[in-house]
Amino acid sequence: MATDNTIQELEQILKNAKKYVVRGDANIRDIDSSRGYAAVFGEIYAYEVGGTITIGGSGIGNKAQVTTFAVNGNFNLTTPDHTNDHIVIQKAGYYSVTVCMAISSTGGTGYTLSAGVWKNNGGTQYQNVHMSRSLSGGGGDTDSTAVNGICNFDVGDTVEVWVWNETNSNNVIVDDVTLSVVKLETDLPKLASVITTLVNDLKKQKILK
Repeated sequence: MATDNTIQELEQILKNAKKYVVRGDANIRDIDSSRGYAAVFGEIYAYEVGGTITIGGSGIGNKAQVTTFAVNGNFNLTTPDHTNDHIVIQKAGYYSVTVCMAISSTGGTGYTLSAGVWKNNGGTQYQNVHMSRSLSGGGGDTDSTAVNGICNFDVGDTVEVWVWNETNSNNVIVDDVTLSVVKLETDLPKLASVITTLVNDLKKQKILK
Protein backbone atom coordinates (compact mmCIF):
# COMPACT_ATOMS: atom_id res chain seq x y z
CA MET A 1 0.00 0.00 0.00
CA ALA A 2 1.36 3.40 -0.95
CA THR A 3 1.92 5.92 1.79
CA ASP A 4 0.21 9.26 2.14
CA ASN A 5 3.48 10.88 1.05
CA THR A 6 3.34 8.94 -2.23
CA ILE A 7 -0.19 10.14 -2.87
CA GLN A 8 0.85 13.71 -2.16
CA GLU A 9 3.78 13.37 -4.56
CA LEU A 10 1.53 12.08 -7.35
CA GLU A 11 -0.95 14.87 -6.74
CA GLN A 12 1.87 17.39 -6.95
CA ILE A 13 3.02 15.87 -10.25
CA LEU A 14 -0.51 16.32 -11.60
CA LYS A 15 -0.61 19.95 -10.48
CA ASN A 16 2.77 20.64 -12.07
CA ALA A 17 1.67 18.99 -15.31
CA LYS A 18 -1.37 21.23 -15.50
CA LYS A 19 0.63 24.34 -14.70
CA TYR A 20 3.90 24.08 -16.55
CA VAL A 21 3.84 21.92 -19.64
CA VAL A 22 3.14 22.92 -23.21
CA ARG A 23 0.16 22.59 -25.54
CA GLY A 24 -1.86 19.43 -25.91
CA ASP A 25 -0.45 18.73 -29.36
CA ALA A 26 3.12 18.55 -28.03
CA ASN A 27 5.11 15.34 -28.09
CA ILE A 28 6.39 13.86 -24.86
CA ARG A 29 9.95 14.08 -26.22
CA ASP A 30 9.59 17.88 -26.37
CA ILE A 31 9.12 18.16 -22.62
CA ASP A 32 12.15 19.28 -20.63
CA SER A 33 11.98 17.20 -17.46
CA SER A 34 14.08 19.69 -15.54
CA ARG A 35 11.51 22.46 -16.09
CA GLY A 36 8.33 20.55 -16.91
CA TYR A 37 8.07 21.97 -20.42
CA ALA A 38 10.00 22.57 -23.62
CA ALA A 39 10.92 26.20 -24.18
CA VAL A 40 10.13 27.26 -27.75
CA PHE A 41 11.80 30.44 -29.00
CA GLY A 42 13.89 31.96 -31.75
CA GLU A 43 15.49 35.18 -32.92
CA ILE A 44 17.32 36.82 -35.80
CA TYR A 45 19.10 40.15 -35.61
CA ALA A 46 21.54 42.62 -37.11
CA TYR A 47 23.94 44.89 -35.26
CA GLU A 48 25.10 48.21 -36.76
CA VAL A 49 24.61 47.12 -40.36
CA GLY A 50 23.36 50.43 -41.74
CA GLY A 51 21.42 48.71 -44.51
CA THR A 52 19.10 50.70 -46.76
CA ILE A 53 15.58 49.43 -47.38
CA THR A 54 14.29 50.67 -50.73
CA ILE A 55 10.77 52.08 -50.70
CA GLY A 56 8.91 52.03 -54.03
CA GLY A 57 6.13 54.45 -53.10
CA SER A 58 3.95 55.71 -50.28
CA GLY A 59 1.46 53.66 -48.32
CA ILE A 60 1.20 50.14 -46.98
CA GLY A 61 0.66 48.81 -50.50
CA ASN A 62 4.33 49.59 -51.16
CA LYS A 63 5.68 47.87 -48.05
CA ALA A 64 9.17 46.39 -48.21
CA GLN A 65 10.57 43.52 -46.20
CA VAL A 66 13.43 44.26 -43.82
CA THR A 67 16.24 42.25 -45.40
CA THR A 68 19.20 43.39 -43.31
CA PHE A 69 19.19 40.55 -40.77
CA ALA A 70 22.69 39.13 -40.40
CA VAL A 71 22.75 36.67 -37.48
CA ASN A 72 20.67 33.73 -36.27
CA GLY A 73 20.26 34.19 -32.54
CA ASN A 74 19.21 31.82 -29.78
CA PHE A 75 16.57 29.27 -30.70
CA ASN A 76 14.84 26.02 -29.76
CA LEU A 77 12.09 24.27 -31.73
CA THR A 78 11.98 27.13 -34.26
CA THR A 79 14.13 27.76 -37.36
CA PRO A 80 15.72 31.22 -37.46
CA ASP A 81 16.87 32.03 -41.00
CA HIS A 82 18.63 35.39 -41.34
CA THR A 83 19.50 34.59 -44.96
CA ASN A 84 15.81 34.73 -45.85
CA ASP A 85 15.08 37.28 -43.09
CA HIS A 86 12.46 35.28 -41.27
CA ILE A 87 11.81 32.74 -38.49
CA VAL A 88 10.06 29.49 -39.37
CA ILE A 89 7.54 28.18 -36.84
CA GLN A 90 7.79 24.49 -35.88
CA LYS A 91 5.11 24.41 -33.15
CA ALA A 92 1.66 25.88 -33.65
CA GLY A 93 0.31 28.18 -30.97
CA TYR A 94 0.43 31.65 -29.47
CA TYR A 95 3.74 33.50 -29.39
CA SER A 96 5.00 36.70 -27.82
CA VAL A 97 6.63 38.55 -30.73
CA THR A 98 9.06 41.44 -30.25
CA VAL A 99 10.63 43.74 -32.81
CA CYS A 100 13.36 46.25 -31.88
CA MET A 101 14.74 48.64 -34.49
CA ALA A 102 17.18 51.53 -34.75
CA ILE A 103 16.41 53.45 -37.94
CA SER A 104 17.75 56.52 -39.74
CA SER A 105 16.17 58.77 -42.33
CA THR A 106 17.49 59.37 -45.82
CA GLY A 107 17.50 62.64 -47.76
CA GLY A 108 14.43 64.53 -48.93
CA THR A 109 11.47 65.84 -46.98
CA GLY A 110 10.24 64.51 -43.67
CA TYR A 111 8.08 61.42 -43.56
CA THR A 112 6.35 58.91 -41.30
CA LEU A 113 7.77 55.41 -41.33
CA SER A 114 5.70 52.41 -40.23
CA ALA A 115 6.84 48.87 -39.51
CA GLY A 116 5.26 45.69 -38.27
CA VAL A 117 5.11 41.92 -38.17
CA TRP A 118 3.73 39.93 -41.09
CA LYS A 119 3.83 36.25 -41.96
CA ASN A 120 4.29 34.14 -45.07
CA ASN A 121 6.09 36.58 -47.37
CA GLY A 122 3.98 39.54 -46.36
CA GLY A 123 0.70 37.70 -46.86
CA THR A 124 -0.83 38.35 -43.43
CA GLN A 125 -0.37 41.39 -41.21
CA TYR A 126 -0.49 41.32 -37.40
CA GLN A 127 -1.91 44.74 -36.64
CA ASN A 128 -1.23 44.36 -32.92
CA VAL A 129 2.53 44.42 -33.59
CA HIS A 130 2.93 47.74 -35.38
CA MET A 131 4.93 50.95 -34.94
CA SER A 132 5.12 54.40 -36.60
CA ARG A 133 7.81 57.07 -36.33
CA SER A 134 8.13 60.54 -37.81
CA LEU A 135 11.55 61.20 -39.33
CA SER A 136 12.83 64.63 -40.36
CA GLY A 137 13.99 65.38 -43.88
CA GLY A 138 17.56 65.81 -45.05
CA GLY A 139 18.80 62.50 -43.66
CA GLY A 140 20.53 61.65 -40.41
CA ASP A 141 17.49 61.60 -38.14
CA THR A 142 17.94 58.48 -36.00
CA ASP A 143 15.39 56.83 -33.75
CA SER A 144 15.00 53.59 -31.83
CA THR A 145 11.72 51.84 -31.21
CA ALA A 146 10.35 48.52 -30.03
CA VAL A 147 6.96 46.81 -30.19
CA ASN A 148 5.52 43.60 -28.78
CA GLY A 149 2.33 41.61 -29.20
CA ILE A 150 0.81 38.12 -29.08
CA CYS A 151 0.41 36.31 -32.40
CA ASN A 152 -1.07 32.94 -33.35
CA PHE A 153 1.06 30.90 -35.77
CA ASP A 154 0.69 27.59 -37.57
CA VAL A 155 3.44 25.08 -38.32
CA GLY A 156 5.47 26.28 -41.30
CA ASP A 157 4.56 29.96 -40.97
CA THR A 158 7.40 32.39 -41.64
CA VAL A 159 7.54 35.46 -39.37
CA GLU A 160 8.90 38.65 -40.93
CA VAL A 161 9.34 42.40 -40.43
CA TRP A 162 8.08 44.80 -43.09
CA VAL A 163 8.33 48.60 -43.36
CA TRP A 164 6.53 51.23 -45.40
CA ASN A 165 6.56 55.00 -45.88
CA GLU A 166 3.25 56.64 -45.02
CA THR A 167 4.16 59.96 -46.67
CA ASN A 168 6.41 59.65 -49.71
CA SER A 169 8.91 57.28 -51.33
CA ASN A 170 11.98 58.08 -49.21
CA ASN A 171 14.04 55.04 -48.24
CA VAL A 172 14.96 54.11 -44.68
CA ILE A 173 18.25 52.97 -43.17
CA VAL A 174 18.09 50.13 -40.65
CA ASP A 175 21.07 50.33 -38.29
CA ASP A 176 19.99 47.61 -35.82
CA VAL A 177 17.07 45.20 -35.82
CA THR A 178 15.97 42.19 -33.75
CA LEU A 179 13.01 39.89 -34.33
CA SER A 180 12.24 37.36 -31.59
CA VAL A 181 9.42 34.89 -30.92
CA VAL A 182 8.69 33.07 -27.64
CA LYS A 183 5.93 30.48 -27.44
CA LEU A 184 3.50 30.93 -24.56
CA GLU A 185 3.06 27.79 -22.45
CA THR A 186 -0.45 26.53 -21.90
CA ASP A 187 -2.09 23.54 -20.28
CA LEU A 188 -1.30 20.07 -21.61
CA PRO A 189 -4.59 18.21 -21.24
CA LYS A 190 -3.25 15.01 -22.81
CA LEU A 191 -0.48 14.55 -20.26
CA ALA A 192 -2.70 15.68 -17.39
CA SER A 193 -5.32 13.16 -18.50
CA VAL A 194 -2.75 10.37 -18.61
CA ILE A 195 -1.61 11.13 -15.08
CA THR A 196 -5.20 11.34 -13.82
CA THR A 197 -6.00 7.97 -15.40
CA LEU A 198 -2.86 6.49 -13.88
CA VAL A 199 -3.77 7.70 -10.39
CA ASN A 200 -7.32 6.34 -10.74
CA ASP A 201 -6.06 2.95 -11.95
CA LEU A 202 -3.63 2.72 -9.04
CA LYS A 203 -6.46 3.46 -6.64
CA LYS A 204 -8.64 0.74 -8.24
CA GLN A 205 -5.79 -1.74 -7.82
CA LYS A 206 -5.54 -0.64 -4.19
CA ILE A 207 -1.94 0.43 -4.74
CA LEU A 208 -3.08 3.88 -3.69
CA LYS A 209 -5.76 4.64 -1.18
